Formats: sequence, C-alpha cells, structure tokens
Amino acid sequence: MLIFLCGLMMVAFLFSLSRGGILSLGLAAVVMTSLLVKRGILKQAWWIWATLLIFAGAMMLLFGVEPLVERLQSLRMIVEVDESVSRLRIWQAAIGLISQNFWLGTGPGTFGDAVLFFKAEPFHGRPVHAHNDYLELMADGGIFVFLAFLVLFFAVMRKGWRLFHETEKRSKLGLAAGVLTSGMALAIHSTVDFNFHVPANAVYFTAVAALMLSRSEGGHYTGAIQRKAVVSVFSLLFIVTLAGSVFFGLSDFFKWRGQKALERKDYSQAVRAMTRSLVFNPSSAETFYLRGLAHERAWLKDTRGENDSLIQSISDFRKASRLNPLEPYYEYHKTKMSCRSGAIRSDREVIAAYEKVIQKEPKDPDLYFLSGRDLLKLAGKTRETLEQKAVSLLKECMNMDRLYRDRIYGLLWDYKRNLRFLESFSLETGQGLRGLLKFIEKWELWSYHRKLFLKSVGVDACVHDKEAAALYADSRPGRFFSMEDFDKVPGDEAAMGKNFYRKGNISKSVSLNGKRSLLILRAKSRKVAGIYGYLLVRLDHKPVQSFYVRSPDYEEYPAILSHEPGTHTLTLSYLNDKVDPERGGDRNIWIERIEIRDA
Repeated sequence: MLIFLCGLMMVAFLFSLSRGGILSLGLAAVVMTSLLVKRGILKQAWWIWATLLIFAGAMMLLFGVEPLVERLQSLRMIVEVDESVSRLRIWQAAIGLISQNFWLGTGPGTFGDAVLFFKAEPFHGRPVHAHNDYLELMADGGIFVFLAFLVLFFAVMRKGWRLFHETEKRSKLGLAAGVLTSGMALAIHSTVDFNFHVPANAVYFTAVAALMLSRSEGGHYTGAIQRKAVVSVFSLLFIVTLAGSVFFGLSDFFKWRGQKALERKDYSQAVRAMTRSLVFNPSSAETFYLRGLAHERAWLKDTRGENDSLIQSISDFRKASRLNPLEPYYEYHKTKMSCRSGAIRSDREVIAAYEKVIQKEPKDPDLYFLSGRDLLKLAGKTRETLEQKAVSLLKECMNMDRLYRDRIYGLLWDYKRNLRFLESFSLETGQGLRGLLKFIEKWELWSYHRKLFLKSVGVDACVHDKEAAALYADSRPGRFFSMEDFDKVPGDEAAMGKNFYRKGNISKSVSLNGKRSLLILRAKSRKVAGIYGYLLVRLDHKPVQSFYVRSPDYEEYPAILSHEPGTHTLTLSYLNDKVDPERGGDRNIWIERIEIRDA
C-alpha cells in the first residue's frame, strides 16, 4: 500500500507539469539514492525502488506521456517566450524593489503591490509573487529576515546531516534522509517558484523537520522551567491561531458570498455580505474595496436613485486606500466616484487626481485606458483641457499595448465622430494609420477606409481622384478583362462567378507599359448593414489601390497605378463580405469588366 501511494504521488507530481518541480524531484531522487547507497541501505531495499519506478512508469503510460513530454520540450523555448510574461521581467522588478528596501523590506505579503512601480517594460501583468522565494523574502523582510531564514534552514539541514551519519536506527535514518532531500528539492524549486509561500509546502517541510528534531539526541527540554515555558508559549500560539482562524475564516466566507453576489449583480446582497465580513476583519482593504464596488455599481445602475450609494462608495474606497496605499485601483475608483459626485471639480484638480492614480502603477495600460475614458466623459464638448489630457493618456495606453487599439478608437469615435480627429490621434501613436485602418475594417466604417488607405501608401486621395477623373475623360480605351480572365489565388477560398464576386482573392498576370496605368472597374454592389462592398488592389502582392463600390447600379471607378514597365501580377481582394439577412442579405460585388489603359 505504501509503495502504491508513493507511486501515485510521484505520477501526480509529474503530471502537475511544473518544470521546476520535475527538475527538483529528479535531483532529490538522485540525492536520496546516493545517501541510501552510502549507508548501504539500498542493497537491502532495491526492489522497493524498482517496484516504485515500474508502477510510476505504468501509470504514466496509462494516462499518456504526451503532455509531460511537450512540457519538458518547452524548456528549449524558454528564451522565445513573450517578454511580457517572462519571469525574468518579474525578477528584474524584484531586484529593483530590493535595492530600494534593502534593510527592512516592504513588509510581509506586500510584494504584489510594492513591485508595481518597479515593473520593467514590456511587462504589463500584476505578479502576486516573485516566482523566486529568495527574492520575495528579501523584498518583504529585508536582509535581516533573509539571513535569519537562511541560518534556520541550514541549521535544520545540518541537524539532518549529522543525524543521518550518526544514527543506526532505520526510522531516524528515514527522517533525516527525508529532511535532507525534501529541503534540497524545495530550495532548488524555490529559485523559480514560490514554494515556501504555499502553505501546504511550508507545513509539510515544517512537520518533517519537527519529526526529525524530535528524534535527535538533545532535542528535548529536560528542565521543568524550560518545559513549562515551551508548553505555555505554544499553547498560547495555538489558542491565538485557533481564534484567528475562526475570525478570519468567517470573514473570508462572507467576503466570498459578497463576491458571488457581485457576479450575480445583486448589489444589496453584496453590501450586506461585505459588511458582515468587515465585522470579523475590519482591517481588510480588499473587503472595503469590494463593498465600495458594490455601492458604485448600484449607483451607476440607477443614477436617479439616492446618493447614499455614491457617498458610501467614496468612503469605502478611501478606507481601502488608507489600508493599502500601494494598490492603484483603490485610488482609481476613489478618484472616479469623487469626480462623479462633484467633490473634485476644477480641471486642474481632476487632472491631478488622475495623475496620482497613474503614478501608483505607471506601467499598467489599463489604468491609462480607464483614466482616459473617464476624462473624456467628464470633458463633454466644452472642457478642452480634460480632452487633451484624456487623449494623451490613451496614446500612452496604445503605445504600451496594441491590444487596446480597437477599444481606444471605438471610444474616440463614440466621443467625437470625426475622422480627422482619429487620424491626428493615430499619427502620434506607434501603429500610425495602419492601426486606424484595422479599426475601421473591424467596425465596418468602409466608407472612410479608402482615403486613409491611400494616405498610408503616400497618395493624397483628393488629388488622386481629380487626376484619375481627368485621365479617364481624356485617355483612349485600353484592354478589357472579365472575371473569367482571373484565377483564384492558390490556398484561398475565393467565391466568384461570371461577373459576381463574393469573397477571397483573385489574380491575373498583366503586361503594363510606361510608369503609370489607369485601372477602371465597372461594378455594382449590394448594401448590407449600411455598407457597400470594398476591394483592395495589389500589384505584385503590394497594396497600391482600393475601390469602395458605393452604388447598387453599375458605375465605373477609375484609379491610377504606379509601376515599372513589364509583367506584373494584378490581385483583387474582397475585404468586407458579410451575410446579414435582417439588414440586406448577402453583401456581394458584381464586376462587369476591368479595363487597363496606358496613362
């Protein structure tokens, strides 16, 4: 039975897919084997190890080894992992935190908040732990606590080493070997994880060490006074721990109920549960924050109701900020609701309050986005100073994290439906016009796409269209092509017929003379959801032109192509196919002919 349970634990450990854990387990097994060989024990019990390994191997084959193999193979790709989620970035931030708090640290359990200001680019996550127990211990407790822990740990390991070499009893040998190997495994794994911050791991090692020390020579208190003092101290600790577990346990229970009520949008129930939680633990910043959040959402849900929820939310957020001044989102919600209530009125005060929020965590793009969004709401149509500050924060957000692009452009479009405003904004971001074009495509703003697209390839749309119209009026007819002359691009699911075009890419090899040609498309489109079909023109796979087919009747659309003389590949790409039976049916394009003239 013992062999079965040990084998089951080994298999469970392997399938946890923790690379650091698997490595430390392997090294611990090697050390354990070496110790047992040194004392001549393995010769007598080799069959136990063999049975254990066979059982573990059989279980792995039964459950499948593919996940384990893939996880171990990922060790070769660690350097290729996105830098924004790399533990190296967290360690870099932890070292910065330690350098500023070397002697006394920031306090137990404060790493997750204190490290925010030291995060290295481009890390945007919120690490709760340092993924390195030694760095986190230094950051939380400072050098004195760190050295005290090392002295205690090595004293226990030294005691285990002496007991292993001096005793002849198999039970003591097993305890000593267990302390040495488990301590070494935890010490190794702690370089890449937070094992000693996991209560189960800490209790496990403490229990094994206590068993070992209780069996060692000189490990007992023989004097009556010593024994009485030890019993009294540990009895008091037990009573305090028991009482604390009741209070904090009930507090966490009611907080959990409040969180569930928040998820259900039952805000009154959430407030009641959080209030009960605070009775047992009135120093919980998170509980004050969650109760404030429930009041805030209740007020936002019905802004015509009483202002009690608004006032109470501000009070709770202030208490949360006082209890944990390092948490930026407590400060953010306090500022947001204070501005809504009118407690912060002038533009200067509003901007200063939101700048204080940003300073709490200057590398969090979400804070920039939320603050910019709030400032736009406060700005309205008249407060230009707030608008300028909001725009600058949103630019910073987009430059930090491109995934905010569509949310930011959507926010700006809803605020001011002005394409020039968005264009000016885009040119001051790292993504430029290309990012704005992606937003326009996603939001189905195709009627604005062509002007910006031409600008992105260095063409002024107004000048181009005038010149194309003049060439169209003056030039002679050229070569005509139909849809049947084009081929589907290999690997693309294009849908086309004799003259209709539904989706995908089609291409044709064409011979072009001179430096410029006039491409004329005679086509019509069906309007679906208020939008017509849109075509992109590529020459030798490079986007050079586009057509917004803005009519349900056949019309001719001229466009100028710049090129070198010779044979080129002309490709048409249908970008905005859409099927919406309730808003127009299937958005298609019908192309009667394509003409190319020498310009």
